[in-house]
Amino acid sequence: MNQPPHRHPPRAGPEAFQTYAIDSPLDTHWRRTTCAEIGCASRQHGWVTRLDTTKQEAQKWAWYIRKVQNRRYVESVDSAGLVVFTFHAGQACFADGRDAHAQAYLGVQPHRIKLERPEIYVARHGDWRRSSLLRRYERADQFVDDFHTHTDRITDVRARG
Repeated sequence: MNQPPHRHPPRAGPEAFQTYAIDSPLDTHWRRTTCAEIGCASRQHGWVTRLDTTKQEAQKWAWYIRKVQNRRYVESVDSAGLVVFTFHAGQACFADGRDAHAQAYLGVQPHRIKLERPEIYVARHGDWRRSSLLRRYERADQFVDDFHTHTDRITDVRARG
């Protein structure tokens, strides 16, 4: 499961920051894809899912595996009391781009493949807490030049004390 990045508490409000970013938004720069198209290791070799069915989220997964999906698996219980689903090779995993039901029900992120589109180079007023677009660059060299100019200014101010 993805966790948010660890961030140190900032010493100033978001208005004191300027953020540079290279973006490739999911909705414009990526598309869903299938296990077969990307050579998914789970599809090629099979996979194992272990669930602690004393927890509600795991019960949801177990119910889905047993009742809804049509994948081939063997169910067992390991020495720690976890329910183990061993899925056979040659079938799509839950992240397969065609399995929108599993992704919606289980919250699984689908396989994606990057489209051949140029990244978006931007500078924003603010930081991760709050920001607004300052400028969008036409070319990467403009972005790099502005970033260096900005960091040089910060270095000069710090050097002066």
